[in-house]
Amino acid sequence: MRVVAIAVCFLLAGCITTGSVKTESETVPDQQVETVKIAEVAVMEAELEELRKDLAQVRAEKRALKEELEILNGARRVDAQTYATKLAAVEADRDEAIKEVVRARARIQGMASPAEAAAMFAEARVIIDRMSEEAYNDQAIDFMKLGKRYLESGREEMEQQNPGGAAFLFDLVSTLYESFRATDPRVMTVNTKKASLRASATTSSKRLGVLSYGHKVEGLARQGKWVRVDTGSNLKGWIHSDLLR
Repeated sequence: MRVVAIAVCFLLAGCITTGSVKTESETVPDQQVETVKIAEVAVMEAELEELRKDLAQVRAEKRALKEELEILNGARRVDAQTYATKLAAVEADRDEAIKEVVRARARIQGMASPAEAAAMFAEARVIIDRMSEEAYNDQAIDFMKLGKRYLESGREEMEQQNPGGAAFLFDLVSTLYESFRATDPRVMTVNTKKASLRASATTSSKRLGVLSYGHKVEGLARQGKWVRVDTGSNLKGWIHSDLLR
């Protein structure tokens, strides 16, 4: 029994020893693992540094573009302000010349009777109503507003017993209407990169299509800030007026 026990002990010892032995190829020295990790970290740090340089370059380009944009916007504001100043001066000169003619007519008797002035007033009012219905683009709207000023000024001259001056102003409305019609008052142009054409006058309605910058449309109706347009390709829908000029 003792011999058998000794043999069993030797066998168990052999199994334990055999199971715990690893080959040389299965073991990796700790120093080699550390070297690999250091190399990987160095690569990652190099890539991170490149990303930082790229980011700095992008930021610099963004700043440069922003500065250029501010310069351009500033130039546009100056140009717009200069144009507005010149336009205001021209309009002031025109209004003063008209007032001078009206005053002269007030001093001259027999230029027009009150009845004739009243008839011209009725005709001018019909013209203004028509212009209000047809004016869609910016230029046509400006003509329409000017016509309304002439109409109102003429009415005031009638109240001040100056039928000659009133008739002159009403005649200006008729003359203005010819220029108004020459602008194609219903024709507008898309003034943004993309403009959605909607089924109804709301942004939540179905989008029927998209129009590009410069596309010309014809105004058909208005609803608040929305305009129903004909795109010229058998497609009609609504566009917000801020996207048109």
